Amino acid sequence: MFYLESAAAVLTALWVLFRESRASFALALVVALSAFVAVVLYRYVDIPAFGPFPAMYEPVWFFEKSLSAVAEGVGALLAAVGLVRTAPKRRSVSR
Repeated sequence: MFYLESAAAVLTALWVLFRESRASFALALVVALSAFVAVVLYRYVDIPAFGPFPAMYEPVWFFEKSLSAVAEGVGALLAAVGLVRTAPKRRSVSR
């Protein structure tokens, strides 16, 4: 599961690096936000194992987990900024 997420993050980062499109920033936002939500969710909610997902409840913030959450949050924020910056420009109507 973690290998799939890391592969998605690397491929998305390369897509953003080589082609700064709205779609690439949108995918970067989804990937980073999903990782951030997972870290925070498994910190505060004891979700039991289901299907291929193990129970990953960890009720403490240790350095690596905190660093991961900050990096994923910053990544999501930067992807959102990139998404807004690549928005189509509206033409102003002069009267």
